[in-house]
Amino acid sequence: MRFPFWATVWTIVSLAILCALGTWQIQRLSWKTEIVEKIERAYEQDSANNPLNYAILMSEPETADSFFKRGVVTGTFMHEQEILIAPRTHKGAPGYHVITPLQMEKGGIILVNRGWAPLNSLNDIKRPKDLGTITGIIRQPEKPNMFVPQNKPDTNKWYRLNIDEIVRHFGLTKVVPSILYEEKNTLQGLDTWSYPLPQNEKKMPRNNHLQYAIFWFSMALILMIIYYFRFLRKPDQI
Repeated sequence: MRFPFWATVWTIVSLAILCALGTWQIQRLSWKTEIVEKIERAYEQDSANNPLNYAILMSEPETADSFFKRGVVTGTFMHEQEILIAPRTHKGAPGYHVITPLQMEKGGIILVNRGWAPLNSLNDIKRPKDLGTITGIIRQPEKPNMFVPQNKPDTNKWYRLNIDEIVRHFGLTKVVPSILYEEKNTLQGLDTWSYPLPQNEKKMPRNNHLQYAIFWFSMALILMIIYYFRFLRKPDQI
């Protein structure tokens, strides 16, 4: 029996790729587990006793992708620079998320996701003018998938929450590179039916990397079994 040279080469290359994919997913699992733990710790914080400002937020040693902090920020909304991210749904109803820069009391600006408002509700959105305190969690916005259209700032069409684009469009300076997702604020004595509605649900990233790792390593094992039975097992072996 001739040595299956090309089949062996193909098998080795394929095994290397499958094992590399499995190893990459294990690394992603470790990274994602750390992210989930940071989010859990952030939600466990007593936000009322954790005042945040520009200096604190910009001095954090963590990278932007792993930054999660829950607390309170004091400032005044810049409603002239408000944008609406669409489409966004709430309990099946179409609408948009209201994104407004907040001029912080001690300097600097942070973009605030104030929550959801239904379509055609521009006149119903409450836009308080006074200085007040926002309670929420600060993190990076979710990354859009490939099917989300690109923003069109010149025509005020916004489909994805891109901090850099918003900063350039309005010429903002000293902007925190994260989003404050509002839970409640003292800028408005509003009832529960006022818009926008803060999106208070606890959001956790998907962590399916262990399943993916098992899949890729299983494929590598199956490939080795196929190679053995096809090329290495002797005909008289049962």
